[in-house]
Amino acid sequence: TVIEEVAKTFGALPSRQPKPALEPEPQLSYPSPTAVSYYYYNGPADRPSTLDVYWPVRDTLTAAERRQLPMLALILNDRVRGEIRLKKGATYSSHASFFTSPRYHRLASLLCTLEVNPQEALHYCNTVVDLAAALENQGVTPDELARAKAQIAATLQEAKSDNFYWLNTVLSEIQEKPEHLADLRSADAAIAQTSVADLNALAKKYLKADNAFRYIIESSAQEPKND
Repeated sequence: TVIEEVAKTFGALPSRQPKPALEPEPQLSYPSPTAVSYYYYNGPADRPSTLDVYWPVRDTLTAAERRQLPMLALILNDRVRGEIRLKKGATYSSHASFFTSPRYHRLASLLCTLEVNPQEALHYCNTVVDLAAALENQGVTPDELARAKAQIAATLQEAKSDNFYWLNTVLSEIQEKPEHLADLRSADAAIAQTSVADLNALAKKYLKADNAFRYIIESSAQEPKND
């Protein structure tokens, strides 16, 4: 009886019309990586340089790979932080992450950003690329994988306690992409089953030095290196 009465008001909407055909995804063209690109803004000379390094991920990814690439980013983040912040004291903070676009399915990247002294900008930009290349060549360690798994699992568990996760991550795409629900239900198992070999394969595929886009963003008070 309760179900019948509630159904008269709550959610009592007309049937949805068929989804209209959307415009096809624009075909994006991507430049080739260059050695380094400089960009300048109006600012004082005492501003640090911002380093942004991107490794494009242009493939259509599986649900497992979308879980694994953030783990790889966490491991890169730990290596950058350990070398450039803790060992060299050259940056206050650094951050590496995996970015993917909900609109452009082949617009994704692993990225790392940090701020350093302008006189050391090129050196540490290349250091970040070298640290990523070491992951490509030597792979991740079991300890690094375990820590990345624990961090991803903890983040997911925390998200599940927030309505934003259920409304925007779970429910918003279920009708259009019902397979998304199966991916979410299997997330914990997918994280637990990720192996060193899985991350090594992704590192070898994407973290090559010649695949990196390097950007140095500086105050205009610094001597311009290029346009």
